Order: sequence, then C-alpha cells, then structure tokens
Amino acid sequence: MKQSQRDFFFKNFEIVRGEFIQSMNRISVTFSPGFLRFSAASVRNVPTDFVELLIHPEKKLLAVRPSDKNKRTALRWSLPKREKYYPRIIRGAAFLPTLYNLLDWNPLYSHRILGSLKQKDKDVFLLFELSHTEIRIPAASLKEKTDSPFGKGEGTVDSKYHILYPENWSDNFGEKYFANQPLETSQVTEWKSNLTGIPFEKEPFLHTTPLEKLNQNIKKLIDKIQQEQNNE
Repeated sequence: MKQSQRDFFFKNFEIVRGEFIQSMNRISVTFSPGFLRFSAASVRNVPTDFVELLIHPEKKLLAVRPSDKNKRTALRWSLPKREKYYPRIIRGAAFLPTLYNLLDWNPLYSHRILGSLKQKDKDVFLLFELSHTEIRIPAASLKEKTDSPFGKGEGTVDSKYHILYPENWSDNFGEKYFANQPLETSQVTEWKSNLTGIPFEKEPFLHTTPLEKLNQNIKKLIDKIQQEQNNE
C-alpha cells in the first residue's frame, strides 16, 4: 500500500492515546512540585550522564538532549550502574514553580507526560508535549471515588493515586490520524539539535563570589573588628 493510499485509509481514525494504555518501559517524565524524574526508558534511550532541558513556552514542548557536563545548563539525570543507566531525581525548586504557572498546573499534584525518541544520524533527543498530561492525585487526599468516564482502575481510593486526564479527552480516543504530528522532523534535512542554546534570563546573570575569596574577606573583616576593639 502506497503512502497516499495508507493515509486515505486512516483518514477518519483516531490514534489511541498512550496514556490510556498501562505498559512498562515507556519514555516518560513525572513533574512534582519540588522535583522531576525521567523513566528508565528515557535515560536508556539517550545513554548519557548529563542533559539539557529546552522548553518552548508557546508550543508547550519539552526537549531533552545530551549535554557536556561542563555546561552551566547541564543537569545530571542518570546514574550508570553495571553497564545500565538509572534515572536520578532532578531537584527543580528554582524553575518548577514557573513551569507549573506557565502550564496552569495545580502545584499540589504530580503530572506525568509520555514522550518520544527523535533520532536522525548523530542527532538524538526526547520530545514531550506538556499539554498531554496525566494528573496524579494522592488517593488519601480524596475521600470519595472519582466520577470519571475512564472507569475505576487507578481512579479508585483503593489505589495509591487517582489518575485524571484533561476534560477534553473524555469524548474521544485520541487525536485524528492527520493531526497527530506535533513536530514534523522527517521533512527537515538537518535538525541541528546540538546547536548551543541561549538561556532565557530576565535579570543579568549573577556572578557569585568564590568560596575561598569569601572566606578571605570574612577573615579580614573579623581582624579589622578585633583591631578596632583593641584600640578602644
């Protein structure tokens, strides 16, 4: 079947969302109020110790690409052990409140997003659509069962979490076949995903005093105070 014939055949189909299907080994990231954590599948598909996080505020996209550890924007997201990579918790108290505010998320809850691997030649990165999120509410915080069209399962008070989805997902299985292309990378000859990123900073970067210099200044100040007391 040719590409055009296949596209026409699937014209009125909806692609079932991966969030509706519970399975292991999925590329995902979970955001909590104080930290974020990638799944084992995420770190093993991009086997590196350090990565950079890039966020598109308008399209609500998160890209994760390998990074040199010496970069100021590099984050350690995994720990190698016995020739395998394991996820590491990333603390994000400095930027997570801004992200939660941008996406209008409830700061009391965790949010889990499935992602996909993008790879072409030497270019490789993970892509997450931040608007496609599961909301995880601790079951202990809800006294009654959640009235959800998705059935009981994780939505009952007997489980650890209530898993809730966006309201506009309740009357469909997923996006239309032709609409399910958030980032069309196949038509781009060169991705250039390894170009140097430019951090967005509202205020000028703060250059802090090195610890050694700080200790020297403190010692000089103490000596000066003691000398003034002795002169009195």
